[in-house]
Amino acid sequence: MNVTELPTEHFDYVVVGAGSSGCVIARRLIDAGKKVCLIEAGGDETNPNIDHLNTLGLLWHSAQDWDYYTTPQPGAMNRKIHLPRGKVLGGSNALNAVIWVRGDAWDYEQWVQSGCPGWSWDEVLSVFKAIENYDGEITDSR
Repeated sequence: MNVTELPTEHFDYVVVGAGSSGCVIARRLIDAGKKVCLIEAGGDETNPNIDHLNTLGLLWHSAQDWDYYTTPQPGAMNRKIHLPRGKVLGGSNALNAVIWVRGDAWDYEQWVQSGCPGWSWDEVLSVFKAIENYDGEITDSR
């Protein structure tokens, strides 16, 4: 739906960005009984290259990529490095080769030390384990 097609109504929350985090936040708010508007700058993940690893590179510099670059990197002969970032439902996960890696335990402990209670390695590990098991339908692209 285009933003101009939104009905005139009140939302408790507007979540900007339908990447992994935005979708989870929106769902948790909905489950808590809130009225949520989730907006995404890109469109649906209808590009067939999203589901096929052998054509993953075709997503880079496409309509689904924000096409960001780093500043010139002295350690890389002053080159600017392309940083594919997803402009699509699913966000950058749609461009990441179906790969994800847990952060290092030390990083989570540093978050706690920085004032983020509830984010210790021991506290987030069970969440990682819960989302690492795919229980959905097996298709040709999974």
